[in-house]
Amino acid sequence: MEFLVQMEIGTIAGSTEDEQSLRQREGRRSRELAAAGVLVRLWRVPGERANWGIWRADNATELHEALSSLPLYPYLKIKVHPLAAHPNDPGSQANLSSQSPTGIPGLRGTDHIGITVPDLEAATRFFCDVIGYTTFYDVGPIEFANDWMQTHLNVHPRARINKLRFLRCGHGSNLELFEYFSPDQRTELPKNSDYGGNHLAYYVDDFDAALRYLKDKSVRILGEPTVREGGPNGGLTWVYFLAPWGLQMELVSFPKGKGYEKTRPDRLWHPAFPAQ
Repeated sequence: MEFLVQMEIGTIAGSTEDEQSLRQREGRRSRELAAAGVLVRLWRVPGERANWGIWRADNATELHEALSSLPLYPYLKIKVHPLAAHPNDPGSQANLSSQSPTGIPGLRGTDHIGITVPDLEAATRFFCDVIGYTTFYDVGPIEFANDWMQTHLNVHPRARINKLRFLRCGHGSNLELFEYFSPDQRTELPKNSDYGGNHLAYYVDDFDAALRYLKDKSVRILGEPTVREGGPNGGLTWVYFLAPWGLQMELVSFPKGKGYEKTRPDRLWHPAFPAQ
């Protein structure tokens, strides 16, 4: 269930340093709630100490628990408006699904992307500490004495999943990390030019700040950023970078949109506007 939440910030007791510390803690908690899918969108009101946001919770009690966990909660005046789906909402799942007459019945979108990594703990540290993912749960080990692994997962029958872990990043798809052992395991990663070549792309609001951040974290950047000025990708800035074990990733930003948007009414999915 979604709620439209209006917040007004009152006078904060204490010194200027106390208020700055409180706002820093507020920012960290807001990012945690966003990563958990509770805080969906947030807008400030220009000229006022106020904001409007879209919040998601199963019920009013869960919403209250989330709001009261904010460090600024004692100083907030809050108004909550429960939201319900409108049949004419152009961004509703029903209307989005109706745009395509073909495909899997009841399809909603991509649930997760699965990636096998050489070291699950090292990969988790990179995804969480550098990229900004949040971990949720682990499963494993998984192995069978019969042919279950080959039949169901298309791997060697004696392959073993040491552990798998689910993570979430902002409004993007969930990530499932696997750490495997297999007698026929290949350890080289595919290039983009190979069959099965792949990469993960992350959208950021401030490309230059994000690039500086990655460099400060000693992440290997591949070349200089590419800026597209024309064509369907016009407005896009991108650059590739690598995880410590070689997984290809991409940093992208197009705050003013892409060129294709001038020629068609519908849009590719955008992590900054997940409901559209």
